[in-house]
Amino acid sequence: MLCICFAFVRWNSFVSQQFQILAGVRQGGVLSPTLFAIFVDSVIKKLRKSGYGTYIGKFYFGCLLYADDIMLVSHSITVMQQMLDICSAEAESLDFSFNTVKSVALRIGQRYKHDCIALRLSGADLAYVDRTKYLGVMLTSSRMFTCSFDHLKLKFYRCFNAIFTRARNAGNELVSVHLLKSVCLPIILYGTEALQPSRSTLRMLDNLINRAVYRIVECSQSVDIKYIHLMVDLSALNLLVQRRHCAFVRQFNNFACV
Repeated sequence: MLCICFAFVRWNSFVSQQFQILAGVRQGGVLSPTLFAIFVDSVIKKLRKSGYGTYIGKFYFGCLLYADDIMLVSHSITVMQQMLDICSAEAESLDFSFNTVKSVALRIGQRYKHDCIALRLSGADLAYVDRTKYLGVMLTSSRMFTCSFDHLKLKFYRCFNAIFTRARNAGNELVSVHLLKSVCLPIILYGTEALQPSRSTLRMLDNLINRAVYRIVECSQSVDIKYIHLMVDLSALNLLVQRRHCAFVRQFNNFACV
């Protein structure tokens, strides 16, 4: 793949001579995530072999990886530093480096607000943050594992307004409702099957749907909106989350039994 991979640099109207790319994977390539997973697999193997990190039953969850998004999970700062040392040593042996500017540390537990020693990765200190996003899910630092869904408001309204503006010209409310269910609804349902949002969060997300329905059919009475939900087969958000959670638990149990 690298033998036939070339690139050039364009700056305004000037174009450089083409040069051969001798390392790395193509940005956005179909095989790029798979190739990188094979390349970085030795990091996961050494972490699992060390015994450091979190286990759920017999399964190792100390290192979660999707493409180049890596998350380490441990029960103490000392163990986390030992895991980071393994990652640093393996990165040096593989001749690649972690982006320490984008790498952060987040604490969950009774002492999450207490000061503690800085964690180091590849010779750089990692910043402690109150929240961080991993695979589209906003994790927050607190006494217990919690996630924030506030960022979904802007994302949902941006998507709905873009669709509603175009669909309104069709003069058919059913088209707008169908787009709401197929395009906008997955935005606020993403990850809810595993994260189990609180009741207040579900009410907030359900209110987003009601506001969207209100704009489509131009009615504000709660009775009318509930009737419209029934007519267009738009279930309440808590029911949708419960169904997704049951399906997730079923799939996880099937995976654990393999």
